[in-house]
Amino acid sequence: MSKPNRFGIPLAIVLVLFLLVPLNSNAQKDHFEELNTRFIKLKGKNNFDSAIVVAKEMNTWVFQNETDTSLMYAVGLRNVGDCFKAKQMSDSAVHYYNESLRMLKIQKRDTHLEYAKSLSKLGMTFTYLGQFKAAEPLLLESLGIHRTTYGQLHTEYATSLNNLGILFKRKGDYKSAEKWFKESLEIKLNILDKEHPDVLSGMNNLGVVYQNMGDFKAAERILKEALEIRERTLQKGDPDIATSLNNLGLLYERMGDYQATELLYKRALDIKKKAYGNEHSSVALSINNLGILYYQLGDFKSAEPLMIEAYQIRKKVLGEEHQSYGSSLNNLGALYSDKGNFSLAEEFYKKSLEVKMKSQGEAHPDYAISLNNLAFLYSDMGAFKSADSIYQKSIEIYKSTLR
Repeated sequence: MSKPNRFGIPLAIVLVLFLLVPLNSNAQKDHFEELNTRFIKLKGKNNFDSAIVVAKEMNTWVFQNETDTSLMYAVGLRNVGDCFKAKQMSDSAVHYYNESLRMLKIQKRDTHLEYAKSLSKLGMTFTYLGQFKAAEPLLLESLGIHRTTYGQLHTEYATSLNNLGILFKRKGDYKSAEKWFKESLEIKLNILDKEHPDVLSGMNNLGVVYQNMGDFKAAERILKEALEIRERTLQKGDPDIATSLNNLGLLYERMGDYQATELLYKRALDIKKKAYGNEHSSVALSINNLGILYYQLGDFKSAEPLMIEAYQIRKKVLGEEHQSYGSSLNNLGALYSDKGNFSLAEEFYKKSLEVKMKSQGEAHPDYAISLNNLAFLYSDMGAFKSADSIYQKSIEIYKSTLR
């Protein structure tokens, strides 16, 4: 069996009700709006624990003034799901998205735009969990509601197409992903300026798909155009410029132009540090990319401190149950495996599996990647029986995602 790329892309149920509803008196409305404003600010600052506390207080007010026949009751359930999704508490997010859909069905609003939005939220959550079979019908149903409501020349319809593109890209079905992304981008170009962020995001998505398909010429053309527009229209140092630099760097890395890749990664990292400071998840991503570049060049001395730094930032900023933290553990496992430090590599691979099981589940392709890596490590160590057993388990996961 050929050795795969080991650098994959990188739950408690808590019952909370967050409801946006009209209240009876002006005093009540003022208090509710104050709570709502606090909730929005906390969510905007990624302080989701405090946001949920405020949501509980809002719940008390809501039950005194509304019933579960309110549209905003169902919307509120979805909003709570958004908080849990942001906290990587996928089981809780799925629970609340399902509850939102269930209440909208009871209210006979299963063709409503809010129903389509809840379908999209649940579908994208399943997508990122690697549960593609569950995700696809939800995203298609959401697309149908948007098409019926808005027609085919609307940003919401284009967003639904883009979501399906993301699903098929993560499945590895790049031909289908290209179809959805192209249709989405064509609609956006018809109704938005080419400099619009949604258009540029669509261009980047399509460029990444072309890269994955091996069409490097098409990928380079579209990614360079997106970068040029962002550099021309955005303020110097805008993080979106760093995103384009990073995507172009990934392409050149695939093409084997490592000198260009290094320059682009360093530029992206410099922008992110100035925009976010040294301890930010996006900064960790760029540090990690640079570390992996050096690793692939065989420069372990340069790679190791960068990969450790990314690992430490993710541990501090994201916590030890986040999938990106799991990816850093996996990356360090690969590094130490190639350095011949098998005991340390095994430790990191096993920790990576634990994190990915909690954050993404055992059916996710990223979990299979870590299993693969552990299998090859055991093979290198001469533990062939353990290697084969783990490898077979990873194959079953890959097969299940394609059914």
